[in-house]
Amino acid sequence: MYRAGHNHGLMVDLALLEVFKDRKLKFQHLIDLDMILSRSAQTINDMWHFTGLTKEHSVSYQEYNLPITVKYYKTIEELDLENKSNVLLGNIINETKKFLGYALKENGEYFSLGDTLRKPNANILNKVYKGKTLNSKTPVELLLPYSKQDGTYCNNNFFIFRKLINGRKIHFAATCCWDSQNHKQNDELSFCLDVDGISIFDDPGFTPFLPKQQVMDLKSEKNHSTITIEKNKWGANFSAKRASKIVTGNDFKDGFEVEMKAERVPGLIFTRNIKLSKDVVIIKDHVSGLIEKGTYINRLFVLGPKVCVNKDLIRNRALLSVGDKLLAEVSCESTGVSESFFYIDNNVDYVLVKKDEVVKTNILMHKGKAMAGINNRLMTLKVDLI
Repeated sequence: MYRAGHNHGLMVDLALLEVFKDRKLKFQHLIDLDMILSRSAQTINDMWHFTGLTKEHSVSYQEYNLPITVKYYKTIEELDLENKSNVLLGNIINETKKFLGYALKENGEYFSLGDTLRKPNANILNKVYKGKTLNSKTPVELLLPYSKQDGTYCNNNFFIFRKLINGRKIHFAATCCWDSQNHKQNDELSFCLDVDGISIFDDPGFTPFLPKQQVMDLKSEKNHSTITIEKNKWGANFSAKRASKIVTGNDFKDGFEVEMKAERVPGLIFTRNIKLSKDVVIIKDHVSGLIEKGTYINRLFVLGPKVCVNKDLIRNRALLSVGDKLLAEVSCESTGVSESFFYIDNNVDYVLVKKDEVVKTNILMHKGKAMAGINNRLMTLKVDLI
């Protein structure tokens, strides 16, 4: 079965082109070259944005699909055939280097947004970016200058920010997109925040090397820093609207601001604004649409695996720490909801660098009940970095 618009489909077409290229096999008369060129060009267009960004919703598949795509373009050129796709190979190579470079963290791992393995594939990166150098290079070296560069990477799918602010190394990444069902997790609005190399907010990550139900749980909206409604399920990822996107993303002297919009729950619109200014992160979520009175609105925030969370019941605050080091104080407020409070779920799977190993991490939940006659609700989380 040919998987159109998918790297598996491109592999089939590439194999057929290799057979066509090998004159010794004498199978050329059996290959419909025009059909292969048209089909593979459409698959390329479905795999990549014109800018060179992946349409498969993850850091890893930007990396994984790169050498396959490079080989396809080179094979077309060697056969002196017309490339019918709309995407330039140079765009893919350049965008990949920039995206992966900004997504590479201080500890040598990628931000695990979407179906992403934390560890970069150094063999793939060397194959494309090493050049004529004999010795292999590290991912940090191969992805320069972006692996070390301060600044912002932003498009309609991803926002990444890296900068030294008030003596702290801030590294932040967020995603909100829907291009297809290929490698799509229910992770709209999700984000990660590293401060001085410590992962405060993170994503559980991805692996195909676990039982199927556990893999499906990792993809679920219940395992991401997003919004769920108690009685309103998220729509299926193969029929989602293309309305999920990064609306705006900007940086300034002492921080950044990003706004995201998602329409994954039928009849509801989620808008998330995240702003970091000096030592404070403000996360504002607007939930618009009809929700039955008394229904819980849940804002989920996945914490790094080393982060402990304790509730300050008197001040209705959550205290985040690693060992004896207090990292942040978190407070919440809301309009349009009642009974606003924190809840902690400490039984969430988190995939380690080894693809078949998981540990448990915490989700900090900000919960509130929908009120009658109100269609617009604002729920705010304030994170004071210590």
